[in-house]
Amino acid sequence: MIRKIYKFRCWTDDNHKKAITKRELFLASPKDFNDPFDCRIPNSFDLLDTKEKRKNYIDNIVSRNRETIAHLGYNPELEKIRRLAELESNPDKFQNRDNEGLFKSQDEHLGIISFSERFDSTLMWAHYADNHKGFCLCFDEKRMRESGIFGMGGKVNYSKEFPKIDPRKRGMEKAGIQTYTKSIDWSYEKEYRLANYFFPKKAEIKDRIINYPKNCLIEIIIGMKMPKSDKEQIIEIASKMKIPIYQAKQKSNQFIIEKSPVPNIGYSK
Repeated sequence: MIRKIYKFRCWTDDNHKKAITKRELFLASPKDFNDPFDCRIPNSFDLLDTKEKRKNYIDNIVSRNRETIAHLGYNPELEKIRRLAELESNPDKFQNRDNEGLFKSQDEHLGIISFSERFDSTLMWAHYADNHKGFCLCFDEKRMRESGIFGMGGKVNYSKEFPKIDPRKRGMEKAGIQTYTKSIDWSYEKEYRLANYFFPKKAEIKDRIINYPKNCLIEIIIGMKMPKSDKEQIIEIASKMKIPIYQAKQKSNQFIIEKSPVPNIGYSK
C-alpha cells in the first residue's frame, strides 16, 4: 500500500506554487520554525552526576577533537583538565555555552521539510493553507525517502515530558531525539519529516531548495474555500502534468473533511 504524506500550501505565494510548477521544496532552518521548542533539545549535563561520568565525557570530547585542538595551539591533555574544571565549577555556564553551539550548528547546517500523515485536519488547512483557500500536495512517502535527496526521514514523536539526553550519547539515535521530538500539543498534526545535514559549510538559501522526482507527487487537493480563478489555474496545471486532483469538502453534517475527484482532462485512471 502506498503511504501518503501531505504538504499544505498557499496558492497566492509564488514560492508555494513552485512546489507544483518546478517541483521545488524548501528545507527550512530550525530558527524559522513556529514552535520555539522545536530542535531545541540540548544535552542534559545534570545527568553527569559523578566525577567519573564528567571525566568520561570530557575525555571523549577532547579525544575526538584532538587534531583540531592541537591545530589551534592547545595541549589536548591540558585542555581535558581545563574543561573538566569548568564543567565542575560552573555547570550552568558550561550548559549554556553547549546549548548555543548546538543550536547554532543546527540552524546553519540542518534543513527540514515537514509533512503530515493526514489531509483532513481543519486546523492544518487553516494554519498552513491560507484558511482553506490554498491547496495540499500528496506525496508518495517511500519514493521521497528513497529519492537520494534526504539524509533522514520519519515520524515526529510527541511527548508530554521534555527529553533528557546524556551528553555522552552519540549517533542517529541522539539526532533523532533532538530533531524528531515535539510537545504533545502538536500531536494533531501527525507530522512526518525529511531532513538533510549540510556540511562542511553552512547552508545557503540555494542549498535549501530541492527538486523532487516527478513520480513523487501523486495527488493535488484543492481547499474548500479556494477562489474559482485559482481553482481553474491549478486544475489546468494538474491536467498538463497528468496528476489526479481532488476537491476538499465537508462530509455531510459532520466536522470532517473528505475529498472527491475533480474532472481532469490530462488524467484518467
